[in-house]
Amino acid sequence: MRQTESLLLLGVFAVGLFVVYWLKKHRQARHNQAMAAQLKRYPSVRQAWLAAGANREAVLLVPGLKEATTAVATTATAKAETRLHKHADQCEAMTPQGLAVSEDYLFISAYCSQQEHHSQLYIIERTSGRHLKTVVLPKRPHVGGLVFDRATQMLWLTITGKGMGRVACVSLQALLEDETNQPIAYQQVIELAGITHSSYLAADGGELVSGTFALKQGGVVANYPLSVLSDSGRKAPPRIKPRKRRVTTTKVQSIAFTTEYMLLARSFGPGSAELWVFSKDATVLTRKHALRRIKFPHYLEQIVVEKGQLYCLFESGAWAYRQKGGSIDEVAVLDLATLLQ
Repeated sequence: MRQTESLLLLGVFAVGLFVVYWLKKHRQARHNQAMAAQLKRYPSVRQAWLAAGANREAVLLVPGLKEATTAVATTATAKAETRLHKHADQCEAMTPQGLAVSEDYLFISAYCSQQEHHSQLYIIERTSGRHLKTVVLPKRPHVGGLVFDRATQMLWLTITGKGMGRVACVSLQALLEDETNQPIAYQQVIELAGITHSSYLAADGGELVSGTFALKQGGVVANYPLSVLSDSGRKAPPRIKPRKRRVTTTKVQSIAFTTEYMLLARSFGPGSAELWVFSKDATVLTRKHALRRIKFPHYLEQIVVEKGQLYCLFESGAWAYRQKGGSIDEVAVLDLATLLQ
């Protein structure tokens, strides 16, 4: 009798596992069908997304898009901004902006488009797509760019500056250990001379690369030595001069690098976005110097190159943009070789 009960329980457990597995596969199949339909108008992107196929990780959904997310409220006026309400609100206006990738995690930054809550950082497990935690950031920066430095295990992010670029960093350990639900403390804040503000951020060859978004006239992108920035022993925020500066086109939301190419993501408003491809040694990043221009879905934000794949973050799933021609609620992973063919 006892053996029969054990076999019955084992059978029920096996059936339960099968049902969970089937439901997961069914949901993923439906999600993939919806994603393929979203990319139908963008054949190069769709082909690269399909090519990623088996190498793609779990579906990497962006938190806080379809449902309200818990957020720490700020006071309404800038003068009183440092005084926090001691309660957490439900925010429906969080808008994703920056993206970074580590060995185990994805980091996504978001700001409140209604300017009522602190900006946030989402940490997502790469293998499962599970949203592990949300970290509250100081004040309300746009947080348009993120970079994870694997050598130092530090996350760099763009924050609001005064007349020049400004970035801050915090260690992975501090992010994972934070359980306060209040704004985390930056370990270092750096001012970047040579640019008026830091709209986006990337890393290449041991350097941070940051630039300005410009709507009507060209912007500027500059390189800064990461080895200097990684010196966390400084007490006062240092000001770093750029090693080199380049003129960019308009509407640049992010930049990324391969061994051969420089990739610029251009996007603004409900029209299609673009990925412009330049040689890595290009000194002027404008239309006539681009090797190729690839049409992308609208509201493209940060792009990240990671082991032959291009990770693409969109803000089209945010509350402010969902009704403007479809939305992409996940980090799209593309096969880079297929995209650049």
